[in-house]
Amino acid sequence: MNPLLSLWNLLVEFLAVNAKPLLQITVLPGMSFILLFAIVVLWFERKFLARAMLRVGPYYCGKRSG
Repeated sequence: MNPLLSLWNLLVEFLAVNAKPLLQITVLPGMSFILLFAIVVLWFERKFLARAMLRVGPYYCGKRSG
C-alpha cells in the first residue's frame, strides 16, 4: 500500500474521532482572542486619532459643557 495513502487514512480517522475537541481547543479560543484584540485595537486607534486631532470631546464643548 502507498505510504501516503496510509498516512491520509490515518489522518481521516483521527479527524473523524477528534474533530470537535480539536476545534474547541484551538479555534474557539483563537477566535475569541482575535475578537477581543480587534476591539481593543479599534478603541486605541480612536483614542489616538482623537488626541492627534486635538479633539476634547462632548463633555468639555458646547454651551452647557456637555
